[in-house]
Amino acid sequence: MYYTVLKDKILLYLGTPDPATRRCPVYAINADRVTELQRTGQIVGMLVMVDGVIRAIFLGDPPIVEGHDAIGVCKNIMVVLEEEFEFSLESMRTQCSGMTFDGAHFKLHAEEALCRALDVEPDWILPSWDRGP
Repeated sequence: MYYTVLKDKILLYLGTPDPATRRCPVYAINADRVTELQRTGQIVGMLVMVDGVIRAIFLGDPPIVEGHDAIGVCKNIMVVLEEEFEFSLESMRTQCSGMTFDGAHFKLHAEEALCRALDVEPDWILPSWDRGP
């Protein structure tokens, strides 16, 4: 129940055009792997501007069962976005303005696989990662 209410509020916010721009909010997809108690999952979230503040929104943590390559990472991300949250491919194409991953994802070229899945040019979406100190 709690999850459904949050999911509905997130979808409502992301699907409501801003009165000034008449466009729905843009967001950045972020993902990272985490292993807890011998279970490896793909944390998927987004960064979105809400009332002038960048907010991190947790979307899901599916277990990694697909391959540990770029296509597998992309499939895990798309499962959360398309199946759990029911984002349409068109809304992702028009609203996704960035991607943030860790270095391992970039070494796999996960950002390129996700751009192919969304059918957008990698130059259009700004992928980035924190290289650390």
